[in-house]
Amino acid sequence: ASDYVGRRLTAACGYLAAALSLYLFTRTGAEPLWLFVFLFGTAFFGSGVLSLLTGPVATEAVPPALAASAIGIVSGTGEFFGGGIGSVIAGHVAQRYGIGRVPVVSLVGLGLGVLVCLLIRETAPRRKPVATG
Repeated sequence: ASDYVGRRLTAACGYLAAALSLYLFTRTGAEPLWLFVFLFGTAFFGSGVLSLLTGPVATEAVPPALAASAIGIVSGTGEFFGGGIGSVIAGHVAQRYGIGRVPVVSLVGLGLGVLVCLLIRETAPRRKPVATG
């Protein structure tokens, strides 16, 4: 899909869908089927964006000789903020406001993901502006 509509739009929509799924998950009561569906949606769309950003976007944004470094920087940055900083913030929120507020940290992160994806340079070959000579 990102080949046709663009990497930016696809990634932003994926983050938005993950955020919507997470929001619906937090608003669902004790209904196991719906909890599973919304949690699956959050993981599905979040993982899809992860593979899009660490694969095509990172490799198409730099010269081929720098592709491995670009993937490493994108992956490392995501792990640093998601696994490190995000965990510290979530722990602080849990201690200060209660465990029920922790998903808000993820919702904010997903919202920031939408904004960042709208700011990145389009890398899809079909969507790149054609240089005129």
